Amino acid sequence: MFFCFLCANNKYNNMKFSFKKTKRMKNFTLLLISGLLYSGLSYAQTDQIYTRPNEKTAKAPEKKISQFMKPVNKTTRNNDNSIWRPKTEVCFACDPEDESDEITWYEDNIIQYTYDKYGNVTVFEQESVEAEEGEKRSRTFIKYNDNQKVIERIEQHETDGILVNHQKTEFDYDNIVTDFVTRRATYNWDEVKNEWVKNYEHKKLITRDSNNNITQILVKLLNYDGESYIDRERTDIIYDEVTGKAKTWINSTNDYGDGMQEGIKYDNIVWENTNGQIIETNEQFVTGNNRIKEAKVFKGGKEVGTYKTVFTGKEDFECTINVTQTNSDSEEEYVSNVHTYKILNENGDQREELIYKVDANGDGVFTNDEIVEQQYLIWKYDDKGNQIISAGFFPMEEEEPVATFTASPVTPDPGWEQTDGEMTEYTYNEYGEIVSRVVYMWFYEPGASQYLPMEKYVSSEFLDVSTGMKTTQSKNGKLTYVFNKDGEVEFRMEGMNSYAICNINGNVIVNTKTKNDTETVSIADLPAGLYILKIIGTKGTENVKFMKR
Repeated sequence: MFFCFLCANNKYNNMKFSFKKTKRMKNFTLLLISGLLYSGLSYAQTDQIYTRPNEKTAKAPEKKISQFMKPVNKTTRNNDNSIWRPKTEVCFACDPEDESDEITWYEDNIIQYTYDKYGNVTVFEQESVEAEEGEKRSRTFIKYNDNQKVIERIEQHETDGILVNHQKTEFDYDNIVTDFVTRRATYNWDEVKNEWVKNYEHKKLITRDSNNNITQILVKLLNYDGESYIDRERTDIIYDEVTGKAKTWINSTNDYGDGMQEGIKYDNIVWENTNGQIIETNEQFVTGNNRIKEAKVFKGGKEVGTYKTVFTGKEDFECTINVTQTNSDSEEEYVSNVHTYKILNENGDQREELIYKVDANGDGVFTNDEIVEQQYLIWKYDDKGNQIISAGFFPMEEEEPVATFTASPVTPDPGWEQTDGEMTEYTYNEYGEIVSRVVYMWFYEPGASQYLPMEKYVSSEFLDVSTGMKTTQSKNGKLTYVFNKDGEVEFRMEGMNSYAICNINGNVIVNTKTKNDTETVSIADLPAGLYILKIIGTKGTENVKFMKR
């Protein structure tokens, strides 16, 4: 989210003095908060963009990755509208301080996914390898509305070998801005009452005029009694009767239960573009459908400065907010916050920079000598749109040693050093689907910083969820099989010479020799129950359990 420079009096002043203290921690502080608005982290397999395999993926320095996955057998995929998702994902962990040449990966979790026909995850079941017996499993159920937005999540955890309800989260959305959450509520499971008990809820009540423009957003929070609500925040929007565009935006908060107090107000607004659906409640007016070019800035009813943004491209901008504010010493000072964002290339790589200046000599002009803090962040993506690098940078301090070994694919600007970051190394199959990814975190040590491996995820058994056909590979990749809508099972294994179908009691129902690598067998007339498909070939034997309903 775009950081609010204009919030409570000392909020930013307190933060700015903590940068030097915290910049070696593995978080991006202010800049990452701002940057996440644009980067859209996309590590979940279900959010990936499937195109041709990448040739530019950043490689981890000084380490060799042991490939867990064997090559994926080619499956015919003729339907351009198909949606392929992995049924299984195995998560691995390692010791990032292991100095051996070969990374040793330890199996940590196994996740099984179920999807709807749109490719949304509806159930995922996770089993921890390291957890104690009887507490290894967890399961999450997810429901969606017609716009494919999550409306309910139910989490279950294993206790004494039984999966029991743990937490439920509910979401409601606006009818016009269909991805805007208007309600979020969480519940804990009460084992004594055997029911869900609400422990948190916030609601955003939207008021619109006759033109369907938003005129007010009232945020209500569930009170401690679990029944009543308090008005926590309100945004009021006033429209110009001539142009029909918003001319004033006011944000008020009830911080201490003393009633709504006017905070930030933008007046005499000049828009780059607006659609009247102004859902922003924290000064995010640099992206999307409502972008401000110019405005006067008020705080607590008093004019304190100006807001100006220059848009230089479809998404690029430079936003400058110059205001008078009270610092941590209760002294007024004139400050400038410059927020710059730029798309670097056709691949979608991005750079975002924040500069904070204080008018030290009181001449009303900001110079580079008056910079108090600055930082920038770089994102890099592969040609499928998946983020492979995020890196945060601060100016180097004079007393810090010169870096003799900085293992990063991103070269800092002169006089700067990388202090945070994350890198993901993807492996794709021939269809452009992610079959493995390795996540590295930036380890900061003056003179010897580098990305160190943290986690590895391996995806397998891909399903075409769009048609209800389940096409997948066996664990060792020898067998490919499909259960189609016509009540048939189609299977393929190189060197196959016979196959059989048995019921759960071991009775052989079908037993056939073949010289083909591909066979199709009708199971439409089988009674409902659990069966085993057994395929024997020159390269071994494969068994597949399936349920006939």
